[in-house]
Amino acid sequence: MTFDVKNSDVRRISNSFYARLNFLFYLFTFFLVLIVLKLVKVQIFDHSYYASISNVQYYTTIELPAKRGLIFDREGKILATNLISADIGADPYYLKKVGANLNDVAENLANIFGGDRKYYLEKLRSGEKRFVWLVRDISPEAFEKFNLFLSRLKTRKEKEIYKGIIKVEKFKRFYPYDNLASHVIGAVSGEGKALMGVEVKFDEILRGKNGFMKLTRDALGDARAEVKFDREEPIDGYNLKLTIDVGIQTIIESELEKAVKEFEAESGVVVVVDPWTGDILGLANYPSFNPNNYWIYNSENFKNKAIIDAFEPGSTFKIVPASLLLEKDTMKLYSKVDVEGGKSLIRGVRVIDYKPNDVLNFREVLKYSSNIGMAKLSLDLDKLEFYKHIRNFGFGSYTGINLPAESRGELKTPDKWTPATKIFMSFGYELRATPIQIAMAYSVIANGGILFQPRIVSEILNSKGEVVKSFPVVMVRRVISERTSKILTSILEDVVNDGTGVQAKVEGLRIAGKTGTAQMYEFGFYSKSHYRASFVGFFPVEKPKFVCFVMLESPKKNYAGGVVAAPVFRKIAEQLIKLSPVEVEPATSSLKIVQNQNSNFNSTKSSQSQKDEKNRGKQMPDLRSLSVRSALAKISVFNLKVKIIGSGWVVDQIPKPGVKINDGMECVLYCRDDLKEISAEK
Repeated sequence: MTFDVKNSDVRRISNSFYARLNFLFYLFTFFLVLIVLKLVKVQIFDHSYYASISNVQYYTTIELPAKRGLIFDREGKILATNLISADIGADPYYLKKVGANLNDVAENLANIFGGDRKYYLEKLRSGEKRFVWLVRDISPEAFEKFNLFLSRLKTRKEKEIYKGIIKVEKFKRFYPYDNLASHVIGAVSGEGKALMGVEVKFDEILRGKNGFMKLTRDALGDARAEVKFDREEPIDGYNLKLTIDVGIQTIIESELEKAVKEFEAESGVVVVVDPWTGDILGLANYPSFNPNNYWIYNSENFKNKAIIDAFEPGSTFKIVPASLLLEKDTMKLYSKVDVEGGKSLIRGVRVIDYKPNDVLNFREVLKYSSNIGMAKLSLDLDKLEFYKHIRNFGFGSYTGINLPAESRGELKTPDKWTPATKIFMSFGYELRATPIQIAMAYSVIANGGILFQPRIVSEILNSKGEVVKSFPVVMVRRVISERTSKILTSILEDVVNDGTGVQAKVEGLRIAGKTGTAQMYEFGFYSKSHYRASFVGFFPVEKPKFVCFVMLESPKKNYAGGVVAAPVFRKIAEQLIKLSPVEVEPATSSLKIVQNQNSNFNSTKSSQSQKDEKNRGKQMPDLRSLSVRSALAKISVFNLKVKIIGSGWVVDQIPKPGVKINDGMECVLYCRDDLKEISAEK
């Protein structure tokens, strides 16, 4: 048996070679597949990613800022605008390529922007660079000068040369009236970021859309301009028209600042509203700030207390329970309350009046701002009904004003009320309200019972002044009847004529209003040294044009609303009437009908005792549809206090016909001057 050793070795070597060859083949194929898969991933799946990286390396984008929209007051006065600035650059390579005379270009640039001609010449001679910055943040004057220079270029060659000078416009926000209405308008940072006010609330509309200009980079990474390269022009922002009136705003800011300093208060707020539309005609906070250099002020100055600060309103809130009582029963007007000399314990709650009295009727409870009187009158109110009525006036909910960070105040639901809650709420404690809520609540009284949504922006306009969007007047709900509003108006007029608000009185102008003095709640207790003094009213009573709320926080010299806030209201009212004259009727105070030998009315008895005897057992006659003159003649035989609301013909009366009348009872006549025409039509 023999073996072929040589062939066996060859076969073994051959098998080993082929095995290694196969291994290398499969290894090569494996790596080839990996490479192909990687290429597929890069070219297909990750194409956009690597394309963007390539663009970043080869291109750079210079942002072209959009011009921020303007902000106007209701009369078209500019409250916020833009200062135009720019950066100037050049393409030295392009200038060399088109054969520009660099000496002439440098000379012209130095004349326009200032500086040394040699500086510009050195920059322009950087022939290998495709982009250099020449001047940054040029002044508006230099900007206009450069535009004028470009417009005067005549030859095609000159125009071609100066395409190599690149202009990048930018804008800086500017407020021409400085501090005026700063809490409404807000501010914008140097980087163009909206910070507060309508600037931030309507930022998306005001800011527009930035454009861009693409610049290529050379091998060294330096930017270079391509005159015919990709460029997208910016789209300017829309303009805003506010309801604020510059004249009114100037008055209230000036008077508020004087008052804060005079009474050494920590801060103050004034709000002026048109009661028929909800338009905010003026809104002022002190201290304020200048949005042109807002960074130098304390952050507390930025706080818009008129819509953010919620506090216990005190006696200005008394119109709410009073209106509910009158809605339920108008005869409450003749209720009398024992206010116990100004100190009372009501269902375990100690209540104190600012000034002592003994017995007050409904009208006098408001007139003299009696906490005891209002608390006692409100005892029979159903708490759920009371809660709903408070909500209907807008308390405890957002007003919907187009300003950021509004507070809705604080109003507990009835299930969280304690036995004392209703008593405290009746004179404005255990709930919190903002100045704007209080102003809108008094607008309800002023306009006949309707709650409106406060409006601060009336229109959005494009650059041509065309209206893009209007913000309509929004009527939220009817809160009280027109009759109740008239009764409250007459009572609030008495408050000003000879009640706690007498210092708000303006000669020849009928004003209705209410004072408020509220202790501040600090560190778990009601302070005995810190108060909020307020006054809110409207005028002229015949057809109210302005509702004005005034509040001073922590005044040191005095803290009573009638002493601190009412005089501020008076000074504002005096100027508003001059600024915006209104037709007013002579002030009509309570009119006591007495016998007079010169009177046109028939005289029957002369002595007071005879009159009292005659009045016994008498009933109130029906005066409806009579003229005021005839109505007065008919009741002249009674010793009544008569209040006339309106003019012309009697449409309603209190007391009602048939009610027994007594000596000194108050009579209210509601009149309209169009009743005769309506009757004729019927």
